[in-house]
Amino acid sequence: MRVLFLDASYPGRLGPLAGRLAALPGNEVLFASSRQRREYSQPGVRRVLLRRPAPRRRECAGEQPALPTLWQEALKTGEYAAATLTTVAERGFVPDIIFSHAASGAAFFVPQLFPAAFHVAYADPGPRGAALSSSSARRVQLDMQSLQFLHSNLCFAFSERRKEQFPARLSAAIQLMPPFVDTDAFAPAEEQAADAAPLVIINARGLAPEQAGEALSLALALLAASGTRVALLTENARQTQRAEEAVRARAADAANRLLVADFLSFPEYRDLLARATVALCPPRREPATSFMLEAMSCEVLLMARAEAVNFLRPGVNMMELAGGSAADMAQAVLQTLASGQPRGRAREFLPVTRMARRNVLAHFSEAKVIPRHLAHVMQACAAWKKGRARA
Repeated sequence: MRVLFLDASYPGRLGPLAGRLAALPGNEVLFASSRQRREYSQPGVRRVLLRRPAPRRRECAGEQPALPTLWQEALKTGEYAAATLTTVAERGFVPDIIFSHAASGAAFFVPQLFPAAFHVAYADPGPRGAALSSSSARRVQLDMQSLQFLHSNLCFAFSERRKEQFPARLSAAIQLMPPFVDTDAFAPAEEQAADAAPLVIINARGLAPEQAGEALSLALALLAASGTRVALLTENARQTQRAEEAVRARAADAANRLLVADFLSFPEYRDLLARATVALCPPRREPATSFMLEAMSCEVLLMARAEAVNFLRPGVNMMELAGGSAADMAQAVLQTLASGQPRGRAREFLPVTRMARRNVLAHFSEAKVIPRHLAHVMQACAAWKKGRARA
């Protein structure tokens, strides 16, 4: 069976599906994306790089893209992908089944290119950054995904909240893809030195601009506590620059205890998370489900709003991040740190963090979720092919 994957980045959300299918005998897997993690590869997965349209220049750093421009960029992405996939088909690779992320536009013309293929589409996990901070821009993104869903045989969303954002008639046909995490990659770190300063990671990715400012204020408030180290994960280079400037202006003496990063390689990110004492997930429009599961899988104490997702249990597998302002949240974090050992990974957290990993292993392990999901997809694909044969 020939299998084509289309996504904005490799491996992205669909990489684990590609790796699983490539490991099965008789499958030929091709992954097409516009960005790739060069240091990462999967046995049996061939890759092709898709051309991306040049980003539109904006007069002001905070300027929103015009709504027609969002459509134009997506269509141009689809045209470039179609040109590459046409060449791929001419060389003999015509897919039997296609897995695509619906948000990038790369799959816009796939139904016309490969009408005999079974097409599985996945909703984008949610809008990210200032480019999609307006309700109109988010609506356009949903409309683009809805158009691709209408031409797909099977549609999935990664959360009930995301599914409900689509029009009612379409939402009824969208199925849920359970969240998952690679529990082998995201595993507890070796025991740290007893005198290691607590490390707090703040996930500011995916936050609206005003929320990103609150996350920076939270980082500065935590740095004011002597000895606490902070890692701030930002959305882009602009946010990183602003954070570094704010630290130089307001907390220069603590700059050596702060890491600000908008990009980390996978090993860097995984190792940083595994070494953390606490992982903070400030409130946001779309829950950072992957980050939460990765932290829990590493036995790092997660602090978030329990209502964000349905698998969070305060005091059982995470701690509630109380307070609305940055100062309130910082106070809650510092109190939590003080409740355990003042340095290193607090032993008092272990009942909670170990339960978190057990929960992840039982319900969200990639090794369990992916095979079940693919079995469901293949069953639907077989039924679709049987129906076409009878027609």
